[in-house]
Amino acid sequence: MANSERRPRGRGNVRPSECLWLVIAIAAAGPSACGTSDVGPVAQSGGDGGGASSASGSAGAPDGATRSDDAGESGVATNGSSSASSSGSASSSTSGSSGGSASSSTSGSSGGSASSSTSGSGSASSSGGSSSSSGGAGGAKFDYLVIILMENHSIGEIYGPATYMTTLANQNALLQHYSAITHPSEPNYLAIASAQTFLPTSADDGYHVFMAKNVVDSLESVGKTWRAYTESATRPCDTTNPDVRHVPFLFFSDVVTNPVRCARVVPTTAGTDAEMIADLNSATPPNFVWLTPNDNNNMHSGTVARGDAYLGAIVPRILTSATFSAKRAALLIVFDEGSGSATLPNDLVYAVWAGPSVNKALKSTTPYSHYSILATLRANWGFPALGANDAAAASMLAEVFP
Repeated sequence: MANSERRPRGRGNVRPSECLWLVIAIAAAGPSACGTSDVGPVAQSGGDGGGASSASGSAGAPDGATRSDDAGESGVATNGSSSASSSGSASSSTSGSSGGSASSSTSGSSGGSASSSTSGSGSASSSGGSSSSSGGAGGAKFDYLVIILMENHSIGEIYGPATYMTTLANQNALLQHYSAITHPSEPNYLAIASAQTFLPTSADDGYHVFMAKNVVDSLESVGKTWRAYTESATRPCDTTNPDVRHVPFLFFSDVVTNPVRCARVVPTTAGTDAEMIADLNSATPPNFVWLTPNDNNNMHSGTVARGDAYLGAIVPRILTSATFSAKRAALLIVFDEGSGSATLPNDLVYAVWAGPSVNKALKSTTPYSHYSILATLRANWGFPALGANDAAAASMLAEVFP
């Protein structure tokens, strides 16, 4: 909620940046002092009231990581060491440098096993470059997507009062019945990234690590490249970011324990997002770009007027970038949750698609939700559903795109 979100507390003793040096040692000599075959942080529940219960993890998970199967919202935070159990297993192998391009495949379900492998080679930026300009086969309606997450305002507080955002909505595709899932912020971000909220664990808005399939697995399974930008981070893979609860990729064990993947969650200059804009003007932009503004620019702590002015400066630069000028690209701006206590399907928030590929002057009254984002990506790029929530959600593809 707007006034009740807590800053994350209690980081693990081992962070990805502190264990990177162990990757070489692992390759040469096997498991290291990090305790498993994966190198990653110890998951902690952050904030007061972040209850913990005993649970057995899967082999290869970071200590204390939570395993969640796609059959339901089964995540429970753990602070103890993981151990292999009959419910499943996970393993991961990584080769190549953090500057290489990578591909990964992951499968797993309740009672099953999950595995991921990553290899990197070729040329790319230090933040985890794209393997190609197209990232595999083209999408049904778009090949490139930028998502910007704003904070804690209902649609009536934005559409009308916010001058630039109202104009943008009127010129493009406004989803008038788009609902957030729940409160506070964190479970909504996780729902977008994995089709699960991980409640009640995520209700503390603290930092946790979950073993669960997620959008990164889905994108890489069909050869798509990705990068996540966050204005509050100070370095790649920054789990100490004060706004980490708004960066859902860092909550998944197969991202934070994989140096190549985690290096794709990168800082960008607050206000100008110059690094992201440079990516969109490059010859090889990622297929999927995520932007988390800081808490002043996303309206969490700043005013509506400030957030509107921020988007009024950055969105035109996105829409006139080389990616949007010469390729099939789309922009989605959406709020994580409304300012009240309503939940799905009644927590209506501002959600607008923009760009050359979308229908213009559309005022949709179709019910959509955060789960519809994954449903839309699935319809566009052809990967399987992550779980029951996104499988049942309505895709926006047919209505938003001609």
